[in-house]
Amino acid sequence: MIKHLPDNASNTFIRLRNSLISATGKAIGDYNMIEDGILFWFA
Repeated sequence: MIKHLPDNASNTFIRLRNSLISATGKAIGDYNMIEDGILFWFA
């Protein structure tokens, strides 16, 4: 997990950040963006 947070981060900010990280990981899996150890980025 990424632990870089501002000192004054609100709970809403932390929840949003965690949600975005989770959604990104799920999207990578859903769209098979990782194949044979290579990460593919789509524009």
